[in-house]
Amino acid sequence: MSALLLSACTTNPDWVVEHFVKHWFKGNLEDAKPYLMPEFRKYADSLKNRKSQEEFEKMSETEVKFKIMNVTKENDSIRLYHCEVTLDGIEQEMNITLKRLKNRWFVDIAN
Repeated sequence: MSALLLSACTTNPDWVVEHFVKHWFKGNLEDAKPYLMPEFRKYADSLKNRKSQEEFEKMSETEVKFKIMNVTKENDSIRLYHCEVTLDGIEQEMNITLKRLKNRWFVDIAN
């Protein structure tokens, strides 16, 4: 059932970027990985191996708020998101690139 839900939701780019950001900044790398382009999933594993359990426990308590400010559609397969992410009350702006592969959207952390 969860694979079906993830598959259905990954066709909605706004949903993908929001859920990726929330999982990533709370240190839920395993939950963030399905939203990453396949070639970047090993990067999430390497981060997992470089941080201590204590660091992940602290990250899991982070209050994450997310707001899409603007979306630029470069073409049918690339969207650039300008977002406001608030971590424990500290606002920061970030740009996130999503790419579509086989009708599913993924975060491209190389851009």
